Amino acid sequence: MSRTPVFVASLLCSTLAAQTGWSAPSLETALNSTASDTGPHLSADGLTLHFASFRAGDWEIFSATRAAIGAPWSTPVQETALGLPTSVDDQPFVAVDGQSIWFGSNRAGSVGGFDLMVATHNGTGWNTPTFVTELNSTGSESSPTITGDGLEIYFLTTGWGAPSAPNNAIFRATRASAAMPFGTPTLVTELANANTHRDVEISADGLTLTYTEF
Repeated sequence: MSRTPVFVASLLCSTLAAQTGWSAPSLETALNSTASDTGPHLSADGLTLHFASFRAGDWEIFSATRAAIGAPWSTPVQETALGLPTSVDDQPFVAVDGQSIWFGSNRAGSVGGFDLMVATHNGTGWNTPTFVTELNSTGSESSPTITGDGLEIYFLTTGWGAPSAPNNAIFRATRASAAMPFGTPTLVTELANANTHRDVEISADGLTLTYTEF
């Protein structure tokens, strides 16, 4: 039997002294739809959530906001500036400063199956996204995640010489300033093996990398 992905939330106990574990997960009913909803990414201030959803009939990026941490989420809205009805657009990641959003897309113009794209914020909404050409290969790139200073990016790829392609591997690229393009991606050799990887995310300080491997 197939299952439709949904969002769940689990909160630490509110009293610091009582933080002995997580509460039971509960469905985020304000965010979920009858379609698949996946790949949530919470902004640094905890007030905006971006995620991918199939509720529009194809994979598009949606967002929801709340007035404070713990307050109810607003009804999700589609980020129409980021998507196309003919493509899959998913795995959004918003930079710590909130001024750029990074995601994977298989839209026309990509050089591989999926490519990385980025859009900047104009104060009222997202500008038209562009391909991150220096990071894209003839393989597929996805799941971008960036350190808080914007100088280091990690992502999944089947290209760039990934050692077990078509399985994903985790690659890294750096740049000297946020105004410059990234350098050539390199394999994170400590994590390289014959397995495939998913859901990679780097902490804002660049010291902790979490991911799924199978």
